[in-house]
Amino acid sequence: MEKEGNFTFEKSYKVRMSIVPLIVKILILEIFLALLRFILKILTSPSGQVQLEFDFALYFLIFFIIINIIFLFYFFLSWYYRYFIISPEEVSLNSGIIFRRTDNIDMATIRSVKVAQGIFGRIFKFGTLKLEGPMIKGIKILRSLPNPFRHASLIEKARINAINKSPETIIPHETFSSK
Repeated sequence: MEKEGNFTFEKSYKVRMSIVPLIVKILILEIFLALLRFILKILTSPSGQVQLEFDFALYFLIFFIIINIIFLFYFFLSWYYRYFIISPEEVSLNSGIIFRRTDNIDMATIRSVKVAQGIFGRIFKFGTLKLEGPMIKGIKILRSLPNPFRHASLIEKARINAINKSPETIIPHETFSSK
């Protein structure tokens, strides 16, 4: 069992993305749809030059409400089904609403853990972790993690423990002599 301050790291734990980016997406969606509704109201007003029939305006409003509900469900479900599992042996990235995808990264293959945190993330205490290593294709990015420095420290300690526990495979270097 590994301890990090008051945080215990026994087997594994699930980390969800911060809810702040979800709220921001929902607010942007609501502002966008409110602007579209406002434009529709101007087009259907009696004082406007262009007027649409009432039935068409009602169907258009119902269409916007349905689109709003679909996007709200999509944003929530994509947030809910995107999470990370950090264990002493590996980091698992899970995502997907309909088609599930899991990427497992062995702790011993991680070379570096970098934290990126903008001003918005510093205020609301979330950030991005970047995992790099030779066996990792590209850079694996864990976005919108709450308390990113704590998770980076935890992954770094688990990585060092995994490297110390795993026996290194040494491939003997063969010397070829030319005659």
